[in-house]
Amino acid sequence: MPRAEQPALFRNVASWLRPGGLFLAALGSGTDDVHTTWLGAPMFFGSHPPQVNRELLGLAGFTLLVDEVVTMAEPEDPATFHWVIGTV
Repeated sequence: MPRAEQPALFRNVASWLRPGGLFLAALGSGTDDVHTTWLGAPMFFGSHPPQVNRELLGLAGFTLLVDEVVTMAEPEDPATFHWVIGTV
């Protein structure tokens, strides 16, 4: 999802959850929108650095219970994700 659309998505998700509901996400940790090919198909990845993710989630009404940046070994290159569990 394009980075510009992510704040509205987070607000929507927060509105769908009951009080105390949980949101689990593996967010990107990059700084841009990327168009590429992955597994032979055209792909789009949009991500913010973890600090921006935290700010956007907080503005959407989430309190983060888990907030971890994890780098995983993948065949091509390491991939870093921002794992969060938040509650409203």
